[in-house]
Order: sequence, then structure tokens, then C-alpha cells
Amino acid sequence: MANSSDTRHLQGGIAPELELMAGVGSWTWDAQKDVFQCSAGLLAIFGLEEAPTSPPELWACIHPGDRQETRPRLEQALQGHTSCSVQYRLLKQPDRWIREKVARSEGAGSALILGVVQDISEEVRNRFDLVKHVDHLGLAQRLSGMGSWEYDPETRDLWVSDGFYRLFGLNPATDRIDLDFLKGLVSPGMLDTLTRNVRLGGEDGRIEFTHVHRLPSGQIRHFWVSGQFVPRANRSRGVLVGVVQNVTARQALVRRLQESESRLRLAVKGGNLGVWDWHVPSGRVIFDEGWAEMLGMKLDQVPQHIDAWAKRVHPDDWEHVQAVLQAHFRRETSLYECEHRVLGEDGIWRWIMDRGEVVEWTAEGEPIRMVGIHMEISRLKETQLELERSEANLTALLDASPDLFVLTDRDCKVIRANRVFWEKVLGAQTPREEVVLKDIFPAEEQGEIGQVFNQVWNGYSVYCSRKTHLFGAQEAVLTCHHVPVRRSDGTIFAMASSMVDLTNKLTVQRQLADLNERLQLALKAGNIGVWDTDMVKGVNLWDEGMAAIYGIDLAEFDPTPYAWLRYMHPDDMPRLEALDQQMQQHKDTRFFRVQFRIVRPNGEIRHVLSLAHVHRDSLGDITRMVGINWDETDKVVAQEALISLNARLEEEVLQRTQELRASNAELEHFAYSVSHDLRTPLRHLTSFSRLLHRRLEGQLEGENLELLLFLYEAAEKMHRQVEDLLAYSRIGRKEIHPQWVELEGMVKDIWEAALLALPDPERASLQIDSLGQVYADPLLLEQALQNLVGNALKYSAAKPRIFVRITTQSTPEGTVLAVEDKGIGFDMRHHDRIFTVFQRLHTEEEYEGNGIGLSNVQRIAKRHGGRVWAEGVPGEGATFFLLFPDPDPEEEALSQVKGSRQASR
Repeated sequence: MANSSDTRHLQGGIAPELELMAGVGSWTWDAQKDVFQCSAGLLAIFGLEEAPTSPPELWACIHPGDRQETRPRLEQALQGHTSCSVQYRLLKQPDRWIREKVARSEGAGSALILGVVQDISEEVRNRFDLVKHVDHLGLAQRLSGMGSWEYDPETRDLWVSDGFYRLFGLNPATDRIDLDFLKGLVSPGMLDTLTRNVRLGGEDGRIEFTHVHRLPSGQIRHFWVSGQFVPRANRSRGVLVGVVQNVTARQALVRRLQESESRLRLAVKGGNLGVWDWHVPSGRVIFDEGWAEMLGMKLDQVPQHIDAWAKRVHPDDWEHVQAVLQAHFRRETSLYECEHRVLGEDGIWRWIMDRGEVVEWTAEGEPIRMVGIHMEISRLKETQLELERSEANLTALLDASPDLFVLTDRDCKVIRANRVFWEKVLGAQTPREEVVLKDIFPAEEQGEIGQVFNQVWNGYSVYCSRKTHLFGAQEAVLTCHHVPVRRSDGTIFAMASSMVDLTNKLTVQRQLADLNERLQLALKAGNIGVWDTDMVKGVNLWDEGMAAIYGIDLAEFDPTPYAWLRYMHPDDMPRLEALDQQMQQHKDTRFFRVQFRIVRPNGEIRHVLSLAHVHRDSLGDITRMVGINWDETDKVVAQEALISLNARLEEEVLQRTQELRASNAELEHFAYSVSHDLRTPLRHLTSFSRLLHRRLEGQLEGENLELLLFLYEAAEKMHRQVEDLLAYSRIGRKEIHPQWVELEGMVKDIWEAALLALPDPERASLQIDSLGQVYADPLLLEQALQNLVGNALKYSAAKPRIFVRITTQSTPEGTVLAVEDKGIGFDMRHHDRIFTVFQRLHTEEEYEGNGIGLSNVQRIAKRHGGRVWAEGVPGEGATFFLLFPDPDPEEEALSQVKGSRQASR
């Protein structure tokens, strides 16, 4: 049995304090007495609070993963068959490793089993780390293409790794690398230094060099060799430890980088690039010479500050530049990239492509350092603008074309089309997306269309004409031309198609054919001939109509330009010669018209009218004449007869004119007689009636008084009719003198005079718009307005309010003057009667008057070349319109001259 706290240790064992310090423990088992004892160090190592009673109970603390290998060996040692040493982990502490040694001790008549345990966790971890480091080192050497070596100056032993052999193309099993091989890698100067360091101990030295070596295969490789003296505790001198690495690719990369840097410098200089490095917080910028040269400056003239750039940015571009820059500072874009203009030292604005990137940020995300380049793109910008202009011109040209143009890709999707295509095919004002050209054709046509498109994609140009219902239900005729579009390497990337709608053209051609047929019939019916003279070729062509006019057979016609003159009437030759001389002298003459007579082969004389269009070259010389001739003989004969008839008619007109003048003279004499012989007795009659009424006032009454008043009123009425007839007569005889008359002042004067005759003028109101001017005789115009205003007031007298409105309106015929009232109006059926002399629509008892006023207005309008008309509605009012034509400029100028002459007289 085992005790607990007062456990006794074997004689000569380690003291408990030393066990704890050394991390060891022990146990003993007397098999005969079955006594098990363990030390305090063992309990501490195993983390036990109570001591086990037997070895198997102790071994129950072994980790299950180590029991299968460890327990059998320990049990064999416990039975005394052999001693053993094992390592295992603890069950409750898997990261703790234990080494246990068990041995049998014979003596003093007893069999004693001894066991010693030791905590080797740190040793195991170190060993594992060492193995891991060795593995990692080997892996690193293999991955990096490195080999290691070690040289001991005292023993002159040299060790190299397998990687060392592989680098130099050697086999570790068959080849041998010795000190002489290693020395062969060192240059003579470096070898002396290396030997001296080895002889002196070399603890203060390090060697490093590059070696060019030819492998057994003949390949040339560059090796980087490095070594360091490492002191050892059991050596009087240090040990030289080093590595060797294949740097052939690195050397090649270095050379390429050097070449690349050289090319980059040349590119920056040749490509007109400028480099800048900007410290954002301070604003300090490092510009290179390319940046300065780009602006026509020297580097020492450029302030190394951001203002040197900012002050040269075009004002119109500054806002855009700042927006792009701030977007990059907010990390919304990976690069700062902006096109803008900068001002050169020569005062010229240059287009710049500015690219840059923030390469250093603060912890808060603020930019610290930014680097970039400036590249001048002025020519590129000009080319771009020119391309944009060309693109706009091409688009305008395609859109202006009446034909359909479309560009499609291999899937037959529309890449580009002109305006006519979208409007005519799809009825769209703007382009649409994802339109397949083949699909817009009717289903029954798509198979044939697909075959045509396949031919184009196989490299053929296809020209075809087809009937289609592409534009709707009505059948159309299209002429289509499909061609492949190739890249510079010859590959096809698109198909260009132009489609011409011939429907209207064919219709027009049919119409032209019909028109030509009718024209030929008209030419034949009108006895018209067509001729064409080519002066350069010396050919004169006639049609059948010309041959018929000249009375010859077209087969016998001589086609030389002047052969036809043999048919010219001798008396008319001077006229043709004068025309020819005029055509030669006046180089700008393009047309001519000439009449002449011809003598047919049968001796018949015909009258011909010739009209022609003359073609000339750049010097004005005649090259071609195209014209028509027609036989005017019947017309000339008719004209001669008409002239004779006109002569007789003129004699008759002259005779009748003289008779009319005599009649007018008689009428004037009659008017004078009426004026003199009738007006005087009428004045006597009215005067004596008035005098008699005053003398007999108070004595006459009843019927006698009514008869006297009737006599007086009849005389007054007769007097007014005579005066109106005389005025009507004078209007027809009076010579008019038209001029521009301001209407507004004349209308106001007439209105104020008319109001004086009203018993209650406050009931009447006049509205006038902006009347302007009218071209008329002032006296006749005033007389017409007096009649119209008087009629308006007379026929509105029964209304509570009298309203008159006068307006003017400018028309293509002239100025229209309108007088509108709200009086009794009239029925439009009686329109023509109101302008006839002595025609009245109302009785004299209803409205006084004799029916001459509106006739005077009509006569005044006709004297001016105008007209008068009216519109009315019974009970609602009437409007009278008076048209005065605008003057002809020559007539107006002549009128002004006459007026000035009369004024001077």
C-alpha cells in the first residue's frame, strides 16, 4: 500500500526540492510486498493531488493516443522482463510530454521496480520547432531556388545541401563538391579577402558576390553567393555559413527594367509627357523637365507648387477639373483622369490629358501624396473634334438621304440607321434598341432575306430588287444593295445595307411615259416640232414634227447645223443673221425667240415661231441649242384678219366716242339747265310759302294750313332731290386727286358735325380703332363717310342707345373701311337694291330720304377702282364696307408730281 504525505524516498534518491526544480519525479514498487511509493515531483508533473496505489493506476493518466504503443512496454518492464524508456502525453494535459524510464533492481532479497519521470514538454516543443524550421528552410530553399553550404576552417570540412547540387546541375549521388569547387566561384580579389578572413577567424566578415557559371549542359547561369562567419562555442574559429541562389532571371529582369526605364525616359521625352509628384497637404509639387517643356518653359522657371498648375488651367475647365479631382479624393474613382486646357508660356491654350493617383493616405483617409503625368493631346483633340464633325456630317448626310441606310452586326442587330429607316420602317422618331433587321420583314420573306444576308457574311456584295410588304399592306418595290464591312485585317464585322424605295419612282416613270405619250400627241396635234443642234459635234437632229412643218421627208433631211437655212425665206435672212450676231456678242444670252417664214419644197410659204435654250461653255461659246418650232401660219392669217377687224372696230369706236361725247355735252347742258331753271323756281316756291305762312299765321287753320305746309314741304323735298341729283352727276364728272389721307381726324370732324343734327346727342357713342391712312380723294372720301355715318345715325334713332364703330383693315386688295351700327339692319335679300338710285327699303314716313346717298358711296368707290358692300341682320344692325385699293408705286409718284405742280400754280 502506498502512503500519501509522508512518502519515503529511496535511499540515495533526489530531494523533493531538487526534483521540483529539475522537473523530475520518481516511483518505486516492491512487487513482493505490493508497496508503491511516488515522489512529490511526480505528483506535481502529473498534476495529482493523491498518490496512486500501483503503476497501472499511474499509467491510467497516459493520453489515449499514446497508450497502445506505451502501455505494453511499461507492463513488460513491470514484470521484470526488460527495462524501457518511453514518451507520452498526459490525458488531462495533452500539451505536456513525459519521458519515463523503468528498470528492475535486484538486491536484499527483494525485487524492486524503479521508475523515473521527467517533464520534457519544452524539449519536445523545441525539437518540433527545429524540425519545422528545418522543413521550412528546406521548402524555402526549394521554392526560392537556393542552396546552402557550411565550411569549418579547423576541420576543413565542407557541407552543401541537395539544393546546392541542383543549382549547378550536379547529382548528389554521383558528383562531389569540394573546397576547390567553392573557391572556383569566387573572383581572385574576393578569394584573397576570403582566405584572410578564414585564417584570422573571420568573425567580423561577410562575403557577397555574383558569379557567372556554365552548367554541364552548356547553359549560362548567374549565381548570387553570400556567406557569414558564425562563431561556435566549441570552435576557436567561426564557421562560414552561406547560401547560393540562381539569379539568372533576376539579372535578366534587371536588364529589362533598365531597358524599360531607358525606353520610358525616351517615351516621356518623345511623347511630350510631363511627370509631377504632389504633396497634397503642403501643396508642394515636383515637376519634371517634360512638364515645363510642354508649356514652353524651363524647369527653373516653374514654381514647385500646385498654384503653378492651377493658375494655368482654363477658367471654363476649372470646375470640371475640381469635380474629377475631389471624386478621386473621395475614392469614388481608382484614377484621377481629366482632359482640360492649360495656358502655355506662348499664350496658346493646350489640351492636356491629366492622369494621376493618390499613392499615400492618412489613417483618416485623407490624401497625402499623389503622382501623375501630363500628356499634351491638342492634336488628338483636334482630330477628335474633326471626327465628331465628320460623324455629324455623315449623320446629317445619311439623314438627308431619302433612301434607307442601315448597318447590322453578325446577329443581324441594327448598329446604326438613318432617320428615314426609323421613320419609314418602324414609325419612330428616335432610334430603338435591339432591332433585328431580318425580323422587320414579313414572315414569308424572312427565309429569302436570310439567304441574302448569309451571302454577304461569306464576303459577297449582293445587289437585288424585290417586291415586299415592308412598309405595310401596300406592296412596295425595293432596290437593295448589301455589302460586307471589313476591318483592316480583312475580317468582316458588319453589313451595310442601302434600300431604295422605287415604288414612287416606278409610278412616276409610268406617269412620265403616259405624259410623254400625251406630249407626243399634243406636239402632233399642235403641229410642233423639236430640234437639237450640237455645235461641237456638228449635228442637227429633227423629229417627225419638224419634217412635217417643213414639208419634207425626214429620211431626206441633211443633219448638218446650217443645212436647214436653204428653206429660209430670203426676206427674213437678215433677221436670222442679226439674231446670230447678237447671240455671239452677248455671252450671257440663254434663250431666244424668233419668228420667220420658210418656203416648202412645193413653194408654199409658212410662218414659223422658234423658241430655244442655248447651252454655253465656260468661255461663253455656244455648244448646243435645243428648241421647238411650230407652224403659226393659221395664227398669222387669223391675226391679219383680226387686225383688219380691229381697224374697222376702232373706226366704229371713234365714231361712237364722238357721239358719246356729244351726248355727255347734252347731259351736262341738261344738268346745268336743271340746276339753273329748276333750282330758282323751287327757291321762289319755298321762300314765298314760308313768307305766306308768316303773314297768314293765326288766320289759316284746318285744311288750308295743311295745304300750305304740304306745299312748303313738297318744294323742300324737290329742292333736296335736285341737289342730290346734281351731286350724283358731279361725282361722275369730277376729276379725282387721290392721296394718303389720315382717317382719324376726318372721322372725328364728321361725327361732331353729325351730332349737331341730333336732338339728344348724348345717346350716341362712337368707337374708332387705330384707323391709319387710306389712299383716296379727300373730298370724295369725306362725302362717302358723311353718307355712311348719317345712315348709321338715321337708322339707329329708334334704339335707346346709338352705337357706331369705324375700323380699317389692310388686305391684299387694299384698305377696307368699315362703318358698323346697331340699328334696324336689313335683309340680305335686298343687298343690291340699297345701292341703286331712288331705291328704298322703307317709306319716307318711316325714314326720310330719296335713295341717292348709298348710290353716291358706290359711285365714289368705283371712281377709286374699289367697291362697296354691306352685311346686315334685321333688328340687329348693319355694317358697310368700302374698299380703296393701294396705289401702284408709279401711279403714286405721278400723283405726287401732279399735286406739287398744282400747288405751285
